[in-house]
Amino acid sequence: MKLNTNILDQEFKSLNFQKQHINLQIDRLFIDSRKRNIHANDLFICLPGEKHHGRNFIPQLIQKGIQFFLGKQLHDLASKYPHIYFWETENEIQALQKLAHLIREQFDGEVIGITGSNAKTIIKEWLGYSLQDEFKICKSPASYNSQIGVPLSVAKLEAEHDLAIFEAGISEPGNMLPLQAIIKPTIGIFTNIGSAHQENFHSTKEKIREKIILFKDVKKLIYCLDHEDIAHEVRLSSIPSITWSLHSQSADFCFSWNEETSCLLLKNEAYPTPLQDSYSIENLCHLIVTLKILNLSTKAIKNKVKAIQWPFMRLELLQGKNDNKILKDVYTNDIEGIEAALEYQKSLQHKGPKTLILSEPSNKSEQYLLQLKQLLSTSGLDQIILIGNQFEQIILPHLQLYQFNTAYDLIQSGRLMELKEELILLKGSQNSSISDLLPFLLARRHGTIFEINLEAIAQNFRTIKSTLNQKTKIMCLVKASAYGTSAYEIANTLSNEGADYLTVAYPEEGVELRKKGINQPIMVLNFSPSLKDLIVPFQLEPEIYELEQLQALLPLVRHFTDEFPGIHIKIETGMNRLGFKASELREVCELILKYQIPVRSVFTHLSSADQLEAGDFTRGQIAKFENAYTLISQSINQSPLRHILNTSGIMHYPEHQMDMVRLGIGIFGFGRLKDEVKLSPVGRVKTFISQIKTVEAGEAVGYGRTFVADKQIKIAILGMGYADGLSRLLGNGKGGFFIKGVFCPTVGAICMDMCMVDVSELRNINKGQEAIWFENQDEVESIAKAAQTIPYEIFTSIGPRVERVFYKE
Repeated sequence: MKLNTNILDQEFKSLNFQKQHINLQIDRLFIDSRKRNIHANDLFICLPGEKHHGRNFIPQLIQKGIQFFLGKQLHDLASKYPHIYFWETENEIQALQKLAHLIREQFDGEVIGITGSNAKTIIKEWLGYSLQDEFKICKSPASYNSQIGVPLSVAKLEAEHDLAIFEAGISEPGNMLPLQAIIKPTIGIFTNIGSAHQENFHSTKEKIREKIILFKDVKKLIYCLDHEDIAHEVRLSSIPSITWSLHSQSADFCFSWNEETSCLLLKNEAYPTPLQDSYSIENLCHLIVTLKILNLSTKAIKNKVKAIQWPFMRLELLQGKNDNKILKDVYTNDIEGIEAALEYQKSLQHKGPKTLILSEPSNKSEQYLLQLKQLLSTSGLDQIILIGNQFEQIILPHLQLYQFNTAYDLIQSGRLMELKEELILLKGSQNSSISDLLPFLLARRHGTIFEINLEAIAQNFRTIKSTLNQKTKIMCLVKASAYGTSAYEIANTLSNEGADYLTVAYPEEGVELRKKGINQPIMVLNFSPSLKDLIVPFQLEPEIYELEQLQALLPLVRHFTDEFPGIHIKIETGMNRLGFKASELREVCELILKYQIPVRSVFTHLSSADQLEAGDFTRGQIAKFENAYTLISQSINQSPLRHILNTSGIMHYPEHQMDMVRLGIGIFGFGRLKDEVKLSPVGRVKTFISQIKTVEAGEAVGYGRTFVADKQIKIAILGMGYADGLSRLLGNGKGGFFIKGVFCPTVGAICMDMCMVDVSELRNINKGQEAIWFENQDEVESIAKAAQTIPYEIFTSIGPRVERVFYKE
């Protein structure tokens, strides 16, 4: 974007009485004083909040080096800080919108604007994922679609972007016009219309007309002809449109769904997808039409549609008590959201009963209750539990129906304890009391928890990607349960971020990812010929490092000419682990050429990329690899991808990134990039105090009496031991835990299921208090050093009984 102090001087009242007028560049806008990634040339908009006004945080931001501020009633602060730039406005939100409008005016690429009652964020994210290789995209983060969220999104536009995707949401008349002026979409997508925020509109037609304002200047508006109310109002508006339908032959794009093949059909084109619920199918139709308008090839669109997954940000599938499965969706409870969640619940294979627990709606109109009654009567559920006195008029005599006024009443009834082997949909809005039920429904597997921040995983991927050449592909290692976290959740996150390849250690790991819907290409490092029958059906690409492996694959290559996924050739360059030596390559190449075996990549592994003193050896490995690659590519008449850099290589030898790099431990925040760019911590392990006791002088603690107190101390017994990954080398003060921010060293030997720590320095601690083993990279590296190992082992040693909890901030 291009904003400077001259522009702000023209638009707002400048309070810089004592400053010499110099035109300075403004880099970004921000409204959250807690943001870590802020710079001196960022402009802070002092928005009013429910508890605090933004202006209250100006002094601490000045201490952080921020010099630009825009807000209301800043005259006194301008006098106090004469060296800082201040501008005054009567309406901070309108000022933010004005700046976003000025930024948007400088952008001449395509802008996709999305509105509707549901699926705005889903379609936006799917578009962003599908178009990331073709465009440099600016899009709304998360669900930034409000009067504040939209300008903050648009303000992220930069000169490098050539496509923008923004969503817009409204809650009352008059909301859309200022958003339209900011977004000014050239392509529009109208997703659907539902009951959300209906209470502020006289009719559905009025709400549709308000939403259509977003598209008044678009070149093309995409919408579903099957939504008759939308179709009618769009025709009246005379906005140029592109229509699609699953039922009408008069649409520009006529789709149909083939349930047997799980394919969306469009004329003679078939688009296979792992998603089968009707709402996902509708969203995919929007996606396909948009991709076609943007001139993507049919082959490219098929690949992108196949890779789309149900967005985890809306639904979580959790393990419950009594062998129940809990499908948690506490986003909205409007009719459309309930119907979508029920569709998804129905699509999950489950042998036991299916139950819905639904909280009181925010929309309490008679129309809502009538629609809900109709929906539930045809839901096919085995049991329905309704929470809220607004549901009293819903009577479903043919269904097992229970009603409770509050969540507390339901808990007290004991009904939750009677649920066994059921698939339970827990549905409610973000502000409902539905989440109060979770402690009574979820299984508690272990007192020690490994929390993994999926947004930090994604951010590390993006950070490292930003340091690479634009065309460099990224292969992400998710072997060993993604370094001890969980392969599926990490693979899913990285796939959504645009990882080109995933890597597993053994074929079985790849099979599990495929069964859970992961569609990215997967390389298998340790391929055993005895498991060759898994290669074709699960499209796994084996690493080949000896001739016997290649020979074992020849029958598959001959029988599955088109379906054979291809191989990766490993070269030995000095690590003396796996790989072909240079003298073995000619025979390998002859077989590849004879049977026309597709080679996806050729690679080697650097043994000492993290040791700068071994630079000559590393460069020697690189030279050997380049010679081997030249021989292979010339001999087989193919140009496979080249990759040699692991995480340490990316950081120390970026000039050798070639066609692809392999990203492993860097995903989890370890390593230092150039320019001191730090990666984000992704996980923390915590446990809890089981007991607190006093140990007198002369008394011993733990097995072998390896610790004897020389004075009276207070110890806490924690529920984590060496079976959970806490090495016995960390006993007797070599390790420890943080309790209330204080480091408490271990006392005595580490036990299988527990350990003891010295808490003599702490007051007011109790049984059940949280104890943190680590929560950032520095702490993990410190633990690894004390345990005489490396961070990789700390992560991968965390035992399977430790509960993994995934979240997004």
